[in-house]
Amino acid sequence: MTDKEAAIEEGSNGNQDGSSHPPEIQELLKRTGYKIDVTSSCRIYGGPPPNFTGEEPSEECQVFIGRLPQNLKEDVIVPVFEKIGQIYVLRLIMEHKSDASRGYAFLRYLIPADAESAIKE
Repeated sequence: MTDKEAAIEEGSNGNQDGSSHPPEIQELLKRTGYKIDVTSSCRIYGGPPPNFTGEEPSEECQVFIGRLPQNLKEDVIVPVFEKIGQIYVLRLIMEHKSDASRGYAFLRYLIPADAESAIKE
């Protein structure tokens, strides 16, 4: 099951066009062409990127990001990690039915080498 299918199964409640997001998130979405889907337990940025035609990247492409401040969102996380490589999907885990992050996320790159580089940095 893809990340997007999992979000739909979980019950999406966010507007993917960015209109319900704060200006800094809207600017990120405009710049990257990605979408954000908000569910009751996570915020899903991407998955897949715009115009992506390949298969979903393997687990080797995924990194765990921990110790995030509860108010941190994609507008801060994405610019840091996209310097390393193209992001396939970022799943920011949220408190149930809250706008607060649980302090961790999972990010999947398109290729394993980018995940390895992210872990080293």
